[in-house]
Amino acid sequence: MKEIRESQGGDLRAAGYQWEEPTDIRLLLFLGFAAAGTIGVMLCIDAFITIHRDPLRFAAMICFTAPAFFFAYYFHVEGRPRSLIFHANGSIEMPEGVPGFWFREWIGGHHECIVSIERVVDDGRNGSGKEYRAALYSRGGDVVRITGPVHPDMAHRVAVQLTKALQELRSSEAYLNAMESML
Repeated sequence: MKEIRESQGGDLRAAGYQWEEPTDIRLLLFLGFAAAGTIGVMLCIDAFITIHRDPLRFAAMICFTAPAFFFAYYFHVEGRPRSLIFHANGSIEMPEGVPGFWFREWIGGHHECIVSIERVVDDGRNGSGKEYRAALYSRGGDVVRITGPVHPDMAHRVAVQLTKALQELRSSEAYLNAMESML
């Protein structure tokens, strides 16, 4: 998670925020590898106690289960990167794609039309509880969800950081100059 700021000649040209979102497949892979590693270690200990009592063989068996823990760690730590960038010319970019529309990298409209960025609560898929997301609200009543389902605190953090980025860009000299040139 990091702030994105692009300047040119001392003027802020773009501002945004980058975060990571968990994915269902990564969670399933993490749980699968963690379970496989745990079961493997338990079997190694059982075999050491009941059958062999050979420390070298025990170490070799543990080494065969270690990759399961490595992959579990990898899938647990890594998430899908996502970012949103407001540009001084008014465009809104999501380089990793808009949630649900991975092939779209740009959100239509001018960011001057955004009135707020907030955390929203949606019903879960197939009625399975609640899902938290961050969303852009426009002056015309449009709502654009900019995160996939994330932890409530993450949705709040993304909304706060993007609000901060948008306020910084709107108060920058480059944005004010761009707006004057449009008039």
